[in-house]
Amino acid sequence: LVLCVTDREKKITEDLCGVPAKTLPTGIRVPEKIRGFEGRRYAFFTGCMKNIQNTDAVKYFYRQIIPLIVEKIPNFKFFAVGSYPPDSLRQIESKYMEITGYVPDTTIYAASSILSLVPLRIGAGLKHKVVEALAYGAPVVATSVAVEGMDLAPEEEFLLADSPKEFLEQIQRLYSGGELWGKISHGGHRRANLSYSMEVMERKLAGIF
Repeated sequence: LVLCVTDREKKITEDLCGVPAKTLPTGIRVPEKIRGFEGRRYAFFTGCMKNIQNTDAVKYFYRQIIPLIVEKIPNFKFFAVGSYPPDSLRQIESKYMEITGYVPDTTIYAASSILSLVPLRIGAGLKHKVVEALAYGAPVVATSVAVEGMDLAPEEEFLLADSPKEFLEQIQRLYSGGELWGKISHGGHRRANLSYSMEVMERKLAGIF
Protein backbone atom coordinates (compact mmCIF):
# COMPACT_ATOMS: atom_id res chain seq x y z
CA LEU A 1 0.00 0.00 0.00
CA VAL A 2 1.28 3.45 -0.98
CA LEU A 3 0.09 6.59 0.80
CA CYS A 4 -0.08 9.70 -1.40
CA VAL A 5 -0.70 13.30 -0.39
CA THR A 6 -3.10 14.13 -3.25
CA ASP A 7 -5.66 12.24 -5.33
CA ARG A 8 -3.69 13.13 -8.45
CA GLU A 9 -0.57 11.39 -7.15
CA LYS A 10 -2.69 8.45 -6.00
CA LYS A 11 -4.00 7.98 -9.54
CA ILE A 12 -0.51 8.28 -11.06
CA THR A 13 0.82 5.69 -8.59
CA GLU A 14 -1.97 3.24 -9.37
CA ASP A 15 -1.77 3.75 -13.15
CA LEU A 16 2.01 3.62 -13.50
CA CYS A 17 2.97 1.19 -10.75
CA GLY A 18 -0.10 -1.02 -10.55
CA VAL A 19 -0.11 -1.01 -6.76
CA PRO A 20 -2.89 -0.08 -4.34
CA ALA A 21 -2.73 3.51 -3.10
CA LYS A 22 -4.66 5.74 -0.71
CA THR A 23 -4.73 9.50 -0.25
CA LEU A 24 -3.55 10.93 3.08
CA PRO A 25 -2.82 14.66 2.90
CA THR A 26 -0.58 16.64 5.21
CA GLY A 27 -2.30 17.19 8.55
CA ILE A 28 -2.08 20.29 10.72
CA ARG A 29 -3.45 21.44 14.04
CA VAL A 30 -6.04 24.02 13.00
CA PRO A 31 -6.66 26.76 15.59
CA GLU A 32 -10.28 27.15 16.64
CA LYS A 33 -10.12 30.94 16.35
CA ILE A 34 -8.18 33.05 13.86
CA ARG A 35 -7.13 36.68 13.98
CA GLY A 36 -9.09 39.18 11.92
CA PHE A 37 -7.53 41.77 9.66
CA GLU A 38 -6.79 44.21 12.48
CA GLY A 39 -3.36 43.56 13.94
CA ARG A 40 -2.05 41.74 10.88
CA ARG A 41 0.82 43.18 8.83
CA TYR A 42 2.65 42.53 5.59
CA ALA A 43 2.84 39.43 3.37
CA PHE A 44 4.87 36.23 3.66
CA PHE A 45 6.10 33.04 2.00
CA THR A 46 7.52 29.99 3.78
CA GLY A 47 9.76 27.17 2.63
CA CYS A 48 13.19 25.64 3.03
CA MET A 49 15.46 27.73 0.84
CA LYS A 50 17.63 24.72 0.01
CA ASN A 51 14.87 23.72 -2.39
CA ILE A 52 15.07 25.22 -5.86
CA GLN A 53 11.31 25.64 -6.17
CA ASN A 54 11.31 27.97 -3.16
CA THR A 55 14.32 30.05 -4.16
CA ASP A 56 12.93 30.33 -7.69
CA ALA A 57 9.60 31.55 -6.30
CA VAL A 58 11.24 34.23 -4.15
CA LYS A 59 13.48 35.46 -6.96
CA TYR A 60 10.56 35.54 -9.39
CA PHE A 61 8.50 37.52 -6.91
CA TYR A 62 11.33 39.96 -6.24
CA ARG A 63 12.25 40.56 -9.88
CA GLN A 64 8.89 40.54 -11.62
CA ILE A 65 6.17 41.24 -9.07
CA ILE A 66 7.50 43.53 -6.32
CA PRO A 67 8.35 46.34 -8.79
CA LEU A 68 4.69 46.38 -9.86
CA ILE A 69 3.35 46.26 -6.31
CA VAL A 70 5.37 49.08 -4.76
CA GLU A 71 4.12 51.52 -7.38
CA LYS A 72 0.61 50.91 -6.06
CA ILE A 73 1.28 49.97 -2.41
CA PRO A 74 4.33 51.97 -1.19
CA ASN A 75 4.24 50.43 2.32
CA PHE A 76 4.26 46.84 1.00
CA LYS A 77 6.65 44.40 2.67
CA PHE A 78 7.26 40.71 1.98
CA PHE A 79 8.92 38.21 4.33
CA ALA A 80 10.56 35.15 2.75
CA VAL A 81 10.68 32.77 5.70
CA GLY A 82 12.80 29.63 5.71
CA SER A 83 16.09 28.02 6.60
CA TYR A 84 19.28 27.92 4.53
CA PRO A 85 18.75 30.97 2.30
CA PRO A 86 21.61 31.10 -0.24
CA ASP A 87 23.72 34.20 -0.77
CA SER A 88 21.81 34.84 -3.99
CA LEU A 89 18.72 35.55 -1.87
CA ARG A 90 20.52 37.48 0.84
CA GLN A 91 21.89 39.78 -1.84
CA ILE A 92 18.45 40.87 -3.04
CA GLU A 93 17.02 41.86 0.33
CA SER A 94 15.54 45.34 0.28
CA LYS A 95 13.19 47.53 2.28
CA TYR A 96 10.38 45.70 0.50
CA MET A 97 11.62 42.14 1.08
CA GLU A 98 13.23 40.53 4.13
CA ILE A 99 14.94 37.12 4.05
CA THR A 100 14.48 35.79 7.59
CA GLY A 101 16.49 32.58 7.53
CA TYR A 102 15.51 29.89 10.02
CA VAL A 103 12.64 30.62 12.40
CA PRO A 104 11.52 28.14 15.09
CA ASP A 105 7.80 28.54 14.36
CA THR A 106 6.48 29.59 10.95
CA THR A 107 2.89 29.67 12.21
CA ILE A 108 3.69 33.04 13.79
CA TYR A 109 3.81 34.50 10.28
CA ALA A 110 0.67 32.67 9.17
CA ALA A 111 -1.22 33.99 12.19
CA SER A 112 -0.07 37.60 11.92
CA SER A 113 0.32 38.40 8.20
CA ILE A 114 -2.20 40.03 5.89
CA LEU A 115 -1.47 37.65 3.03
CA SER A 116 0.26 34.40 2.15
CA LEU A 117 1.85 34.77 -1.29
CA VAL A 118 2.85 31.53 -3.01
CA PRO A 119 4.38 32.29 -6.44
CA LEU A 120 5.65 28.76 -7.11
CA ARG A 121 6.43 27.98 -10.73
CA ILE A 122 7.78 24.47 -10.17
CA GLY A 123 6.97 21.80 -7.62
CA ALA A 124 4.94 18.69 -6.88
CA GLY A 125 2.80 17.25 -4.13
CA LEU A 126 0.77 18.98 -1.47
CA LYS A 127 2.26 22.30 -0.37
CA HIS A 128 2.33 22.49 3.43
CA LYS A 129 2.94 26.25 3.20
CA VAL A 130 -0.53 26.61 1.67
CA VAL A 131 -2.19 24.33 4.24
CA GLU A 132 -0.59 26.28 7.09
CA ALA A 133 -1.74 29.64 5.74
CA LEU A 134 -5.30 28.36 5.30
CA ALA A 135 -5.34 27.01 8.85
CA TYR A 136 -4.30 30.34 10.36
CA GLY A 137 -6.61 32.48 8.26
CA ALA A 138 -4.00 34.20 6.10
CA PRO A 139 -5.66 34.65 2.68
CA VAL A 140 -3.64 32.82 0.03
CA VAL A 141 -2.73 34.27 -3.36
CA ALA A 142 -1.10 31.44 -5.29
CA THR A 143 -0.19 30.01 -8.67
CA SER A 144 -1.85 26.94 -10.15
CA VAL A 145 1.30 24.97 -9.31
CA ALA A 146 1.07 25.95 -5.64
CA VAL A 147 -2.47 24.63 -5.18
CA GLU A 148 -2.19 21.61 -7.48
CA GLY A 149 -4.16 18.65 -6.17
CA MET A 150 -5.92 20.61 -3.41
CA ASP A 151 -9.23 21.35 -5.17
CA LEU A 152 -9.46 24.77 -3.54
CA ALA A 153 -12.27 27.03 -4.71
CA PRO A 154 -10.96 30.25 -6.32
CA GLU A 155 -12.59 33.42 -5.01
CA GLU A 156 -13.87 31.44 -2.02
CA GLU A 157 -10.84 29.78 -0.39
CA PHE A 158 -7.92 31.44 -2.19
CA LEU A 159 -7.14 33.80 -5.08
CA LEU A 160 -5.40 32.51 -8.21
CA ALA A 161 -2.52 34.40 -9.84
CA ASP A 162 -0.41 32.92 -12.64
CA SER A 163 1.31 36.08 -13.88
CA PRO A 164 2.93 39.17 -12.33
CA LYS A 165 -0.05 41.29 -13.38
CA GLU A 166 -2.49 38.84 -11.77
CA PHE A 167 -0.47 38.84 -8.55
CA LEU A 168 -0.62 42.64 -8.45
CA GLU A 169 -4.37 42.66 -9.05
CA GLN A 170 -5.12 40.04 -6.41
CA ILE A 171 -2.85 41.63 -3.81
CA GLN A 172 -4.52 44.99 -4.39
CA ARG A 173 -7.90 43.37 -3.79
CA LEU A 174 -6.85 42.07 -0.37
CA TYR A 175 -4.08 44.22 1.10
CA SER A 176 -6.39 46.79 2.69
CA GLY A 177 -8.78 44.28 4.22
CA GLY A 178 -12.50 44.53 3.57
CA GLU A 179 -15.25 42.04 2.80
CA LEU A 180 -13.26 39.94 0.33
CA TRP A 181 -10.35 39.62 2.76
CA GLY A 182 -12.68 38.24 5.42
CA LYS A 183 -14.37 35.91 2.96
CA ILE A 184 -11.10 34.35 1.77
CA SER A 185 -9.67 34.19 5.29
CA HIS A 186 -12.67 32.33 6.71
CA GLY A 187 -13.13 30.23 3.58
CA GLY A 188 -9.54 29.00 3.79
CA HIS A 189 -9.81 28.32 7.52
CA ARG A 190 -13.00 26.34 6.95
CA ARG A 191 -11.31 24.28 4.21
CA ALA A 192 -8.35 23.53 6.50
CA ASN A 193 -10.77 22.25 9.14
CA LEU A 194 -12.66 20.09 6.66
CA SER A 195 -9.69 18.62 4.78
CA TYR A 196 -6.44 18.94 6.73
CA SER A 197 -7.12 18.99 10.48
CA MET A 198 -5.58 16.32 12.70
CA GLU A 199 -9.07 15.01 13.46
CA VAL A 200 -9.68 14.44 9.76
CA MET A 201 -6.30 12.72 9.42
CA GLU A 202 -7.09 10.40 12.34
CA ARG A 203 -10.38 9.35 10.72
CA LYS A 204 -8.69 8.77 7.37
CA LEU A 205 -5.93 6.70 8.97
CA ALA A 206 -8.52 4.61 10.80
CA GLY A 207 -10.30 4.01 7.50
CA ILE A 208 -7.09 2.93 5.77
CA PHE A 209 -5.74 0.59 8.44
